[in-house]
Amino acid sequence: MTALLLHPPTPQLLSAAADALACAGPDDAAGAWPAVLAHSVAVTALAGRAAACAGFAARDVAAARACALLHDIGKARVPGELLGKPGRLAADEWALVEAHSAAGAEIVAGVPMLAHLAPAVRAVHERWDGSGYPDGLWRRDIPRTARLVAACDAYVAMTEHRAYGRRATHREALAELRAGAGSQFDPCLVGAVAVAAAAGRPAPRARAIATIAADATVCAAV
Repeated sequence: MTALLLHPPTPQLLSAAADALACAGPDDAAGAWPAVLAHSVAVTALAGRAAACAGFAARDVAAARACALLHDIGKARVPGELLGKPGRLAADEWALVEAHSAAGAEIVAGVPMLAHLAPAVRAVHERWDGSGYPDGLWRRDIPRTARLVAACDAYVAMTEHRAYGRRATHREALAELRAGAGSQFDPCLVGAVAVAAAAGRPAPRARAIATIAADATVCAAV
């Protein structure tokens, strides 16, 4: 039983994650909740491809997908009017939004089959340089799953419709990811996310191989 809970089979893990997410949205977040769900599904698809590209073991690919699906579940406890609000948030409003990381971990920890994902869900908004939230973790103190999902989350957020600005092109979003490698994002994983994001686009295989090779060079110095 313990082994099952630590590493549940992929179908059960993802089913439990989907059920938890579907049940999470309260009445006061109902208006914005469909957008949260759509975003989470998009991040999940990218995270699965990126984890495979980065060489994650099969069970770790499944964990990355489940974490991606659940990374915003804590937004169920954020006042609905703040989710997708255009323009800048006031400091007190931003504090409420930031609290979704800890809230999400609390929700996930309460589901036995998902509890092992709680630290990663909590850490998705940490940054490689230690300036993220909620705990100021840095570098490899941040769970690897969370580091991967963070970059996937950023790519999807930049390229989807946004109430507060123009959506970025694929090329612009990749440039932002690369600019944030070593500060916001794990420099060892940005290349894998870039290759995964380019899936289905006319990207030569040689370019993908060069991207992963460049990551390996960066990682050797980290």
